[in-house]
Amino acid sequence: MLILDQTEIFLMQNWDHVLHIFNHIHLQPKDSHGTDFSRVRTWALNGWSKYYRQTLIFSSVVLPEINAIFNNKCFNYADTVEERFKFFINKIVPQHMDTLMRQTLIYVTNYFDFVRLRNHFKREDIGFVQICEYSKEGKVARARDMFFHGDAHFLLYTERFHFFNRIRVKGIRHLIFYSPPNVPHFYYEMCNLMQESNMNKKIGSMSNMTVTVLYSKYDINQLSAIVGTDRAVRMIESERNVHMLVTDAKNTDTI
Repeated sequence: MLILDQTEIFLMQNWDHVLHIFNHIHLQPKDSHGTDFSRVRTWALNGWSKYYRQTLIFSSVVLPEINAIFNNKCFNYADTVEERFKFFINKIVPQHMDTLMRQTLIYVTNYFDFVRLRNHFKREDIGFVQICEYSKEGKVARARDMFFHGDAHFLLYTERFHFFNRIRVKGIRHLIFYSPPNVPHFYYEMCNLMQESNMNKKIGSMSNMTVTVLYSKYDINQLSAIVGTDRAVRMIESERNVHMLVTDAKNTDTI
């Protein structure tokens, strides 16, 4: 936690010193100084301390210099969940509502995200079925059947269910990862379910199949495990918002 009290007084001294502190407060030291790294949080080693810092600034007056601190030097990690959800329902879902985008499986790593998406789909009366770690066998079988025959446009599917059951979901023509899987090879497992032998030939075409992954800079570890560290860094640092990965002709996995 960082607290600035009577902040307007700093303006009567040297404001550059305040900016200097904010610019250097979370830099990694060049020497370890005998640090026991087993006691250091992983997010601190990754240089993410600024996203976990709480900042309290008190002042008797409102000044643009102080507002600039909030706008440029304070980062809110908590908002990433909200931003992902808004982007998904405003951009991704509308793109997949078309009839040509039927049989879309949405892979969700976090159960709380799953519940939020499920509630949104119910409110908006979007046709879907669901499979999670709490689903009974009968409901799982019914959901799989409806999805395969195109009676349900979407299938919400949790990573935890996949971890414990590893069922072979048939009929996936469009696959959306709400966030990169926590277990890297689950990405390939899910993609490889999109084989012609698993498809309902009465619905859709093999030429109309897509895989979409939503990610942010906070998913760098999961993303690195899937596409490699160098490529993940380039994707995160790139100014482009969308990246397309093309499968090598010699590689049988979908990447």
